[in-house]
Amino acid sequence: MDARANPRGGGRVPGARRRAAGRGGGARGERRRGRHDRTGTAQRTSAPGVPAGNLRGTGPSRARARPQHEGAHDPLGAVGEARTLGDRHRHRSGERSHGTDQPLDRLRDDRRHDRRQRGDCGGAGVIEHLDFAQASDEDRRGLYEVVAAWAVEDTPGKKKPPYAACVARWETRDELGFEPPRFVVAREDGKIVGYAQVQVSEAEANAHLTIATVVVLPEHRRRGIGTALLRAMPSLMNGQTVIESWSVIKGNPGEQFAAARGFRVITSMTRQRLALTELPEVGEPPPGYELVTWKGAAPDEFVEAYVEGLNAIADAPFGETTFDHAHNTVESIRREEAEADADRWVVLLLHKGDVAGVTVVERDSTVPTVAEQFHTVVLPAHRGKGLGRLIKARMLHNLSGVETIYTRTSSQNEHMLRVNHSLGYTDTYTYMAVQAKIADLQP
Repeated sequence: MDARANPRGGGRVPGARRRAAGRGGGARGERRRGRHDRTGTAQRTSAPGVPAGNLRGTGPSRARARPQHEGAHDPLGAVGEARTLGDRHRHRSGERSHGTDQPLDRLRDDRRHDRRQRGDCGGAGVIEHLDFAQASDEDRRGLYEVVAAWAVEDTPGKKKPPYAACVARWETRDELGFEPPRFVVAREDGKIVGYAQVQVSEAEANAHLTIATVVVLPEHRRRGIGTALLRAMPSLMNGQTVIESWSVIKGNPGEQFAAARGFRVITSMTRQRLALTELPEVGEPPPGYELVTWKGAAPDEFVEAYVEGLNAIADAPFGETTFDHAHNTVESIRREEAEADADRWVVLLLHKGDVAGVTVVERDSTVPTVAEQFHTVVLPAHRGKGLGRLIKARMLHNLSGVETIYTRTSSQNEHMLRVNHSLGYTDTYTYMAVQAKIADLQP
């Protein structure tokens, strides 16, 4: 949780399940219609002299095997550099509950009343709910200016994240199944100077969990705004008991802010970037293995193996997070595909017809030359053969029009970090996930 503005939390974005100005209305509808209205066509590559086998049924018993893993999603995602995060499969939000209708102490839903009560929040000014779906362009721009200010403050010459990518993230459900963010904002003289956002999930396995972040303009920090925003968060929740933020940059003031308010570090992730200038050589699969590739929706004959491969990420090193990654089903994948508004590529590794590994990349829907590397999984029985690098290298040959790829990998996953380095990825920064029980917060 960061009392500074956080472009990685404010704009998957895994977030990051696996999502704009100009995205509503007809233009977005045109992009979505027909993009994934039928299953894709797969291409199969086998070892020399080995015929492509028939896919056999896959059972759930292997889904929990510990995989080689990469691309643990940042539920808060990132915009611009980190997410291109317009990231991943998204859909328009409908009406949604914003928790209790009763105001908190220091919080009013009626803005005019808030302005008469400006002194209620001390140095924090006015704290109030903001419905992003109904927000004015001025308020949308105000949120963007807060997150963009933090995105560039520590890196001279760095470009601000695209406005469209931020709006896309705020309007849509992310790839992990979390609803669009719900906001409380801090205002001074009517201007948004900070905000807190929370996301909740419809999935039963994650019903206990809220993903959150706090964002404050640099010149307005150390005046109690971050604390007031944190105090207002429960009004946006639906009875969740645990709060996590996957957006604390190591060594930044947000680390101290979180620790002082009862959060503890549960894991760390390394953000990596690849400039796709030269394609790596792709060797042949070992005997008995074959590569199946497609763009768009999974072909019917491979969708069950695809789901099994995705769910194998459940035992990957995510630290002590309470987030459950292994909730994919054929039905949920088909729903995501139908709602997708960005190109998605998949390389599926089979061994004698059974799933052995998978890797997934999705194009940024707002910056078409940028893509996000999501899952890379190799199941335990197939380790030690260079298969993780094989499927990732094969993937790079599929990404037409992509110039830059981003990914995030557990900082403890030294093997996958080395694989990425061998393909040309460079480390850009490390961020941490922090966690607290709602009852233990100390705002």
